[in-house]
Amino acid sequence: MRCRHTLSFRRSGRLRRRWAAVPLCVMAFWALPASARIQMRFDERIEHEFMWREAAVRAASAESESDFMRVAETYRALIRAGVRNGPLFYNLGTALLKADRYDEAMNALTRAERHMGANPEIRRNMRLALARERDPSDVFLPWYRLFLFWHYRLGFHARSTLAAIAFVVFWLTMCLVVVGWRAKPIRALRAAALALLILYGSSTGASLLQERRDDMRDRVMEAERKGGNGHKSL
Repeated sequence: MRCRHTLSFRRSGRLRRRWAAVPLCVMAFWALPASARIQMRFDERIEHEFMWREAAVRAASAESESDFMRVAETYRALIRAGVRNGPLFYNLGTALLKADRYDEAMNALTRAERHMGANPEIRRNMRLALARERDPSDVFLPWYRLFLFWHYRLGFHARSTLAAIAFVVFWLTMCLVVVGWRAKPIRALRAAALALLILYGSSTGASLLQERRDDMRDRVMEAERKGGNGHKSL
């Protein structure tokens, strides 16, 4: 009897160890592609930093329009690689502005403002792009920007964060009203959260649509440039 109990105990112990190894195998299979993705992202980040420094070095020594176009191409390569941030678009717009590509510079500066909000440097370069060869002091940005200051002054991430906070606060106050908390401060907070949700939610949605439109336009322009270079080489 002792031998039988000992044998069954050993078998059950082996079965438990086998089943315990299953999660470890699953974690190992999951960790292998995850570690590969982490390594890939790390390599991409190093490559992006190298391209960023290369563009900065070229911009510091650029003098002619062709030099600034080479700087702009380096920034465009970063955009094609998936990098999206305000300083990148600002530097691209500045390089295009110095290369006398005014329309392209305005597009890049608009995206820079969309990502990090309006600031004096962006507004100054926008006026230079709109002025072209004229005196920028005679050029003004569109009047409606004054009424939509809450949209233009804040970058995309700040506006989306405010929209998310307003969404959470609105539904929390709705829950409080449902359970019987109907005090005036709760209702006022709910109204303010709803107003912010409408303002910054619509602002965030509009920015997402504009970014998608600009990405499509950049791809079309890139294809046209490649097609033009192909015809020239022929």
